[in-house]
Amino acid sequence: MSIKELHWKKSTANSRQFSILDGLAELCKINRKNIISAAGGLETGVKRYRIKSQGVINLTLTISEEGQNANPNEMELKWIGPDNGKFVLASGEQYLWKCTDLLRGRWAWLDAASQNRLIAFKPTDLLHRSGNIESECNNLDEDIEELLAALGTHLTVFFNSWIMIGVLFILLIVLSR
Repeated sequence: MSIKELHWKKSTANSRQFSILDGLAELCKINRKNIISAAGGLETGVKRYRIKSQGVINLTLTISEEGQNANPNEMELKWIGPDNGKFVLASGEQYLWKCTDLLRGRWAWLDAASQNRLIAFKPTDLLHRSGNIESECNNLDEDIEELLAALGTHLTVFFNSWIMIGVLFILLIVLSR
């Protein structure tokens, strides 16, 4: 999959499933465990991944390909800091996950070595049920590009869900006074 400009959208209003689309063609599926968990599953082309999460404030994600328990991909996620996460593939390749615009819920993958932006995620609706994926790289392996696109969509929805919950909580406090 050569990602240049793709779209993600929620399957149905009350579903926990998102799809990555190239026009009308579905390229990947993202299944979220629930609204508050980073756990879930990804389907990219012919590969399926399982996401396990541990922790609350500082999360550790284990992303393993179905049927392969040895050498899973790992990711450390933080809510606060200059970078919000580091994704280390089993092969040793590293990518950074970063918030690029908190108010608009925009996120991106960066190359860990060069700090160049690779793939950007930009929600297109207020509730973040859909958005665009823009790639600025041509040299990534197709499997890695698909994994980053699917995992990035999953993480964009996860972080933005928590941010919206926080905003609603603050509004409830302010309005109840």
